[in-house]
Amino acid sequence: MAEIQSDGGPAFPFTYRDADSEYSGQPETHIGMSLRDWFAGQALPGIISTAPAGARAAWVTEAYCVADEMLLERGRKRK
Repeated sequence: MAEIQSDGGPAFPFTYRDADSEYSGQPETHIGMSLRDWFAGQALPGIISTAPAGARAAWVTEAYCVADEMLLERGRKRK
């Protein structure tokens, strides 16, 4: 499999202003989890439902392999 060049960027970035502290004029931005992590988390339930019960380490590896393939395909579609 080809190695991905990016984690896909933030999956759920958000910006907020903290009402409890002195507002400096600049909102705080949090990027949250990466798109790669989100894709892996979405793939995991399907992998767990079909994989042998004792193969937990393999579940995680497979979930990230699926996520990487999704990012590669996403990159192809954008070109």
